[in-house]
Amino acid sequence: MKRNPKIYRQYQRTFMVGPISLSFITISVVVVLSLLYMSQSSRLLVRNYDFDELEKKKAQIEAETEKFETEVAKLQSITEIQKSQNANKELEKVRKINYLTSTSSLALK
Repeated sequence: MKRNPKIYRQYQRTFMVGPISLSFITISVVVVLSLLYMSQSSRLLVRNYDFDELEKKKAQIEAETEKFETEVAKLQSITEIQKSQNANKELEKVRKINYLTSTSSLALK
């Protein structure tokens, strides 16, 4: 059983790439890859910029927090001093100071 040669030729055709087509395809692939690389690198730069900006904000907030903590400690110490001054007003003044002598058994201990 023989096949019809006309039908067989239709299926036998192949895709041939010439030197001009090959150079065009190569240049196209290089251009597409270059564009992809540039887009990814620009995205990375934008993310790094955002990251640096967030780091600066974090450092600024930490500095402000430390400043506020010292201010709170300062104000708390001022209120403690005022409370102790108010407590000192209620104390009775000493009229005479009695010192212990060295012969006392309490002073020798």
